[in-house]
Amino acid sequence: MRLDTLVRYLDDYLRIAEEVADAPEAMNGLQVANSGEVTRIAAAVDLCEATVRMAAEQHVDFLLVHHGLFWGGLRPLVGPAYRRVAGLINENVALYAAHLPLDRHPEVGNNSVLARQLGVSVRGEFGSYHGAPLGVWGERVGTREDLSRALATVLGYQHELAATEAAFKKAIECDPGYLEAYIRFAMFLNGSKRFPESEALLNEGLRRAPSAWQFYYQLASAYSGAGDYAKARDDYLKVLALNPAPPAEIHTKLA
Repeated sequence: MRLDTLVRYLDDYLRIAEEVADAPEAMNGLQVANSGEVTRIAAAVDLCEATVRMAAEQHVDFLLVHHGLFWGGLRPLVGPAYRRVAGLINENVALYAAHLPLDRHPEVGNNSVLARQLGVSVRGEFGSYHGAPLGVWGERVGTREDLSRALATVLGYQHELAATEAAFKKAIECDPGYLEAYIRFAMFLNGSKRFPESEALLNEGLRRAPSAWQFYYQLASAYSGAGDYAKARDDYLKVLALNPAPPAEIHTKLA
């Protein structure tokens, strides 16, 4: 593909000319040309020496980045700045930057894609960056725990959840009387829809602290998540009996 053909397509698709309200250092669009042909494309968040080196190793001749060559402002072409530019030119790599046009794009924009993957129905925009709305807002059906789990999946930190679970188990093993660990672990299990495990854990906690209202609150959440609404209601009522100032949402749950 010809470089100028690809650049025209990206300029149009990403609405480069329309996004005038961006940081001056964004310099959206083609920043460095190559010999005129494009055979392999790569993308990265930032332009740095490592990005240029890896692009060259993969025989890339068109690099699309979010933060381009001038992101840190104008600076002399010495040191790392020189090596970035020299690497691009010597390896015949064209550089194209898209900052706010990529953040705000309704189809492939970072914000819109994340909202879509989380199941959010976008209703509008919010925030301001150099005079332009930056984020999107919308509606999503589900609990906070559902959203937390969805974020973990979408953003790819499931391995961190495994480490969190192991830390809770270790805390209880080291100090079986550490009631906060039971409560936090139960919240984690409820958020992961592991309701039977949460129930067993909370019942163990209740044997140690039968008047701790937080255990009943999390038990009610587990029962509700599992579809046993009668047991959930009973435990929410126990919360009210034990705590004169319960979480405000408990009245909604009992309605």
